[in-house]
Amino acid sequence: AEAGDMLGELQRRCEALGAHYGLTAREVDVFVLMAQGRTQTRIEEELTLSKSTVKTHIGNIFLKLGVHSKQELIDLVFRTPEDDTAAP
Repeated sequence: AEAGDMLGELQRRCEALGAHYGLTAREVDVFVLMAQGRTQTRIEEELTLSKSTVKTHIGNIFLKLGVHSKQELIDLVFRTPEDDTAAP
């Protein structure tokens, strides 16, 4: 797939998860960048937000999504719905 298509798909997945978990619009913005593997510093720069604001958003995202690390967050985004129903 084209890189643009993949980014669009990532954006759609993050927006759908954001809606499902009750993220604010700004939290979704941060979530999309985190799912792309951006660092906190890069997110601050891209969204022109302070360090403390980004830190707060990340904390809220982790809390609302029930994840404890960036890796868990990325796994959640890339997990397919079938994974939820797969037998152990």
